[in-house]
Order: sequence, then C-alpha cells, then structure tokens
Amino acid sequence: MGDVITGLVIAGVVIILFALYTFLPELLFHVWHIGTLYHGAPGPRRVALTFDDGPDERYTPEVLQILHDLDVKATFFLVAKRAEVHPELVRLIVEGGHDIGSHSYQHRHHWSRLPFSTWRDIRHGKETLERLSGRPIRFYRPPWGAFNWFTRLACTSLGLTPTLWSARAMDWFPGSYAKEEEDRIVRAAHPGAIVLCHDAGGAEGAPTNTMTALPGAIHRLRQLGFEFATVSQMAQEWADHQKQAHQLYHGYPAPRRALIGLWSVVEFVFARWFHLQGVNEIFRINRTVWHHGPRYAAEGEDAAAGAGSAAAAAAGTGSAGSAGSAGPDSAAAGAGSAGAAAGAGVEAVPGSPARAAAANAGRTPSLIVRDGAPALELHFRNETLIAISSAADHRALVRGLRQAKDGLRDIARMLLYHPDYADIEVIAAPTLMNRGIEMLGFHVEDLPKTRENLRLQRYIRFLMGMYHPEGFRRLREGTRELQMKLVWMTREELAARTGLATKAGGADSEPGSAAERAPERA
Repeated sequence: MGDVITGLVIAGVVIILFALYTFLPELLFHVWHIGTLYHGAPGPRRVALTFDDGPDERYTPEVLQILHDLDVKATFFLVAKRAEVHPELVRLIVEGGHDIGSHSYQHRHHWSRLPFSTWRDIRHGKETLERLSGRPIRFYRPPWGAFNWFTRLACTSLGLTPTLWSARAMDWFPGSYAKEEEDRIVRAAHPGAIVLCHDAGGAEGAPTNTMTALPGAIHRLRQLGFEFATVSQMAQEWADHQKQAHQLYHGYPAPRRALIGLWSVVEFVFARWFHLQGVNEIFRINRTVWHHGPRYAAEGEDAAAGAGSAAAAAAGTGSAGSAGSAGPDSAAAGAGSAGAAAGAGVEAVPGSPARAAAANAGRTPSLIVRDGAPALELHFRNETLIAISSAADHRALVRGLRQAKDGLRDIARMLLYHPDYADIEVIAAPTLMNRGIEMLGFHVEDLPKTRENLRLQRYIRFLMGMYHPEGFRRLREGTRELQMKLVWMTREELAARTGLATKAGGADSEPGSAAERAPERA
C-alpha cells in the first residue's frame, strides 16, 4: 500500500512539474501573447502573409513565383535543417525581397524538449539561417507555436522576437480545399493580421491548396483595401503604435491612467464578446440588427442623397428600439463634441408628419430601411478621437472628417466584397461625436428618452470624461451640446457617397476601373 501511495505522489509531482514547464508558459506566451508578436498595429489595413516549414523544392519556388507575379512581399519561417539542404531556395527568398524568420533547426514540439535541447536548437537554427541568408534573424516561430520556459528564455538571450499569428489558413490537412482556404484567409484578415500559411509540411500534397488559393485570396484582399507587409514591418508598426498610445495618456493624472488601464480589460472582453472587427485607424464594427423602426423616402426622391434633405419631423418623433450594443469604444465614446443638425430627410415611423406630407403631395413613400434589417454598428477608436480632440485648432476636426471619410470607404468595400457582410442594409451608431457628421452623408436623429437610452447616454458620458484630455470637466461645459444622437446611413447611400458600385441584394461586383482593382499605396 505504501508503494502505491509513493508511486501516486511521484506521478503527481511529475505531472505538476510538467504542467509548470509546459502548460503555464503556453498560457502566458501563446494564449495570452505576453511578449509575443502576433499582429501589427490595429489601424492600417495591412496584412502579413507568413509561410512555415519550408523550404521545399516542390512548393517554395511556386509560392515565390506567385508572390513575384502579384508584387507581394511575405515572410518565410524556415526550418534550418531543411534550408541547409536547399540553400538555393534561401537565396531565392532573399532575392525576392522577402523576410526570413527561424522555425527552429529541427521541427520538434517544445513540450518534448529538455531545457538545454530547446536553447541549443533555437541557437543553431538562428546561426544556420544567418549563414545561409547573409541576414540577421530577428523573429522566431516555435514549431506548432508551442512554448516551454526555455523557449522564451532562449529567444530573449539570442535577441529573437517570438512570433505567432492572428489568422490561419488551416492548410495542413489532407484533401482538396483550396476554395475553402481562400475564403478562410479573406474572412480572417483584419488590420495588422499575421496570417499563418505553409509552403511545406502537413499532409502529403497539402501545400498545393495554398498555392491554388493564394492568387484569389490576394486579389480579394486588395479589393477590400488591404496592402501586404512583412513581419518586420508589422513589428515596427506595432512598436510605433504602443509608443503613441503611451504618449497619448502621458499627461493624464495617475488615477485616470490607472482607470483607463483597467478599462482596457473591459474593452478587450467586450470586443471578443460582441465580435468587433477592426476596419482602420478610426472605425471598428460589429453586426447587429436595426431596431429603430422603419425609415421611408418619398417616391422619386433619391434615397442615396437623402442625407442632405430636410425633414426634422423624423428626429422629433424619435424611434423605437434599443441603441444597439454600444460598447467601451463605441462611436458614442467620442472625445469630441456634439450634435448639430437633427433630422435626415427621411421619416421615422408610419404616420409621422413626414410621411403625411409625402402623401399630401401625391408621392408614395418608399421603405428604405426596414425594422429588423441586418446592420453594422460603428465604434470609433478611442486613440484616434483623443488625438483629434487634443489638437489645438480646428484643423483637427477637418483631419478627423477626412479620416472618417476614408474609413467609410473601407466599410463600403467590406459590404461589397466581404462574404460576411453581403446582407448588411444599414450602418448606424448612437453617438456624441456628431458635429459635422452629416457632411459625411449620415442621417442624424434625436434618440427617444427611454430609460435604456438615458442609461446609455450616462454611460457614454462617463467614457468621454475618462478618455477626453479635459476629463470630466468637459461634461460640465456646454452640456446642451452633449446630447446623444442616432446617426445612420443605408447601404445604397454609402455606396453612392464612396463611389463604389453595388448590386441589389449585396452581390459582389467588380470595381469600375483598373485603379480600383489595384492595391492602394500608402
């Protein structure tokens, strides 16, 4: 009996030690990404394509040819032992202007490696790839993204940045699934995405799916306004973003900085819970449902131009339903200012004065937004709004409106080309940041003073006080202006404003010019 207990104790100690050696660093560095690069700056619409497990004489040359033909730079995480067998492929990667990172010397899972073996493999891989490429190796991706404590320690001692991914092609399975892989890449892409692909490894023949999927995925990403970057460029942009974020709150009192730091955890959870997706430097979006009642336009009136027409009665009647899932960085968290014109040239509900006026004039009102329509809710990024509102002159407002205009064009592209948003009929947000927003084509309406909307307004005013450079003092100045409004725009209005063609029902259509098909340059 004593031997059994002793054996159980020993087994328990071994399990605990193994968990501390593997599961804990996996949680810290892979799941929570502490000290690990896995995406770039969240604003610029850039993605980094990365390729693991090569080089392979069957697949790597064809991947390089595709990237050359489409003028895309990528990053190759090479297994150094395979690179020694194919030094000519390493040279081709370098000559193509691509980045090289280390994917170890031997492709072995780090949970099965002892401390010295881990450190030796990472060092040997780095030295080998530097010798073959003639370049310093700065980025390391562990096999399967797995960590033990010495993975992290070796990277630190050797000057390597552990690098993972924020999107995966899932291209290591057997079978033929190139179209599905293409769709996965497009759906997973986001500003700053590092995309995991393979030019070797996996099931036999699996990389052929990637080679087939790449041209279509690159074309569709460019339609969505994405540019392509290397991991080193992503790392620099992320470092610049962190530096700017630190400087942004540098002059705030310590208690408010602490509050913002704690609130960032709430923002992270909110973004995950409501599936917020980054669009660019100014907007994030999430799917929702329009619950503000139907909107009508008189027959013969151009619905796409309705944002400029008058009908203040719509704003006077208000609308039904909630304000949606306005969150920690909602458009309502605008650090700036407040509402100007209400009323947007369409009526809010059946029986309203605007609809009656249309009937008296002999026009038949037409439905342009139905209650329950699929919608996108806009969320302004706090950092951008704070930077705009912190400027010393009104040029900041002009710059902000220009950024918003560019942001709306990116959203229009998403409605036109992204498969997840083909059914969206309207974009909307409850917001304090509504001064001059009608110039962008938005309808601007008062929200009814329901308990829910009043709670939402108090919540958003709290956020504004927390983030605004002037703090809660801003809420005590010009309170008449700080009224929350509902701003919205139909899919057709957005397409007309941005000049992007669209088909009825949200079907894709090709851009009308070669310039629109080509990638935009920063």
